[in-house]
Amino acid sequence: MTPSPDTPVSQQPISPVDPATRSKIQQCLLHWYQAHQRRLPWRDTQDPYHIWVSEVMLQQTQVKTVTPYFLAFLAAFPTLKDLAKADLDRVLKQWGRAGVLCPGQKPA
Repeated sequence: MTPSPDTPVSQQPISPVDPATRSKIQQCLLHWYQAHQRRLPWRDTQDPYHIWVSEVMLQQTQVKTVTPYFLAFLAAFPTLKDLAKADLDRVLKQWGRAGVLCPGQKPA
């Protein structure tokens, strides 16, 4: 079915990409990544807790801002068990140093 001329671009179907073009795009992206990737501490771990902490922090600020706070936060609370046992005020203080809101916290 062909969309009408009035259909917004965001609602038009995406044309499938042929396999050769898709492969070329994938190779270009992988080549670019290999040439330009940054060393980031959360890429060096398979620990779901560490990755989760980085994901939450990265939703709210820039990579260059998050990196030192991510490392400090994990130094203070290296495991999910340590975080769960920690005093809430200590967690909030450590988290707030990154300049990000705690999950569920409303902006001032």
